[in-house]
Amino acid sequence: MIFFTRKSRSNPKLSIYVRITINRKRAKISLKRVISIKDWDRNKSHHSSSQK
Repeated sequence: MIFFTRKSRSNPKLSIYVRITINRKRAKISLKRVISIKDWDRNKSHHSSSQK
């Protein structure tokens, strides 16, 4: 599973998606959640405050 974000043109926040690959077949699913750009850790693909 890979979590990734997409920037919306109408919203300054990022939409969160997950991509699942099984037997070389991919499925992208919107989690229907948004996060501010400053709170997303792009290098680790998760919310920056969840690091401990």
